Amino acid sequence: MLELVAMVRELKSPNSRLKLIPVFYKLSREEWLDHENRSKWIAQWKEWASVDKSICIEEWKKALDALKSINSLMMRDGEVHLHREIVDAVCKIVLPETRWDDSHVQGRSRLCEILLQKINEREKRNGIQVMGLYGIGGIGKTTMCKAMCNEVFERYEGRVCHVELNTTSEVEILRSVLRRLSTIELEHVGGLNIDEV
Repeated sequence: MLELVAMVRELKSPNSRLKLIPVFYKLSREEWLDHENRSKWIAQWKEWASVDKSICIEEWKKALDALKSINSLMMRDGEVHLHREIVDAVCKIVLPETRWDDSHVQGRSRLCEILLQKINEREKRNGIQVMGLYGIGGIGKTTMCKAMCNEVFERYEGRVCHVELNTTSEVEILRSVLRRLSTIELEHVGGLNIDEV
């Protein structure tokens, strides 16, 4: 409840960028909304508050009420499935500035659909591999690659990025990819072979 109160307080503050996704674990939404259960919880809180004066029962009630209007997740088919749902939900509400704005790209959906079809065909035949997109300068290869990153963002749980293959060394390109896709500290990657990484 202390964590929930702090999150709801932040959520209601001006200019807050916090997103809440309540996850009901071993508790259904119906059980959570049940008045009898709520009464039991409040009785327990009062007992705790008699010992701990920092507990503000009214604030705790308001924090619970704030969750009523927020979409939530519930464990149905086991913990693994719940973890998958949580990751999907987080990817859907990821801050828009982490994605490139491709709203101006004409025919984006159709082009992405064609490329995804090709990727899926090759993945079924050969497993994961590199697929090149080539053509003369200025026809939109980079734009299409960035749009594809947005298209498969949820499928790969946000672990997608666009990297320019230019005159930079292979190690620098690899370092750039790792930096974007993970939180790995890359201070000591410099002397490594790409195969070793």
